[in-house]
Amino acid sequence: MIKYACLAFIISISCSKVNAQTTAKDSINYYNSEIRKLTKRYRDSLFNNPAFREYSDNARRLRAKTDDYAGFHLYLQTSSADFSGINNDYNGLGFSGFSGSHLAIGYGFTSKKNRRIFDWNLTAFGIGKKSTSNLGDLKTSFMTALQFEWGYDFIKKNTINIYPYAGFGIRSEGLEYRNKAIYNGTPTNLTNVIQNNTSLNDYKSSISYQAGIGMEFVITNPAKNGGVILCLKGGTNQPFSKKSFSFGSFNYDPQINYGAWYITTGFKFFGR
Repeated sequence: MIKYACLAFIISISCSKVNAQTTAKDSINYYNSEIRKLTKRYRDSLFNNPAFREYSDNARRLRAKTDDYAGFHLYLQTSSADFSGINNDYNGLGFSGFSGSHLAIGYGFTSKKNRRIFDWNLTAFGIGKKSTSNLGDLKTSFMTALQFEWGYDFIKKNTINIYPYAGFGIRSEGLEYRNKAIYNGTPTNLTNVIQNNTSLNDYKSSISYQAGIGMEFVITNPAKNGGVILCLKGGTNQPFSKKSFSFGSFNYDPQINYGAWYITTGFKFFGR
């Protein structure tokens, strides 16, 4: 009898705890529900208050007249590319040579406050170049990342900005050689289908500086609190120090010079 009584007592305590927890949980849900109702009621009351609406409209109207903004931007960049050094090294071996400027597509964040313009370019993906011959292919690549630029506006209008700027960031260059595949006439497995598989590649990164002149034009209604800015930039991007590519024990400098000048065209999507 004592054993059964103890068991019944334990079961009753457990049930009491479950009931207490359930009751506490129900109470918390109830109070949270009431808090949400009160919050919605006061929020609706605030937003429908004529004074609040008047103050909000006046604040938006005055912000639209300022030249400050914040947003993100997308851009297309054309950079100079001097390939004379690497072309001199490989033209005698029958390579077609590299030519033309370098194109990249980038994106980032932007803001302006009290004449100061800040651009934070996260990355710009470049389109690589290729030189071919009977010996194989040479490929080059170039990209920039984490560029911070600071400018100072001379105009101080909410429709146009003209400003010099300077900044720093990271630039990365790549060089790859891949020869023509020669297939084995009597392969026995996948490992010897190709008789040769010679390929070399290396990448180098460095801290760089950029400087130039920028111009911005608001192409949407300037009376609105947000819109689109057409942005044009011209400047230079150069590394603080130059490095060679490393292919095992062979260090090679192709003397490629990217970014002696560049032109950027883009759009800034902003709010005030």
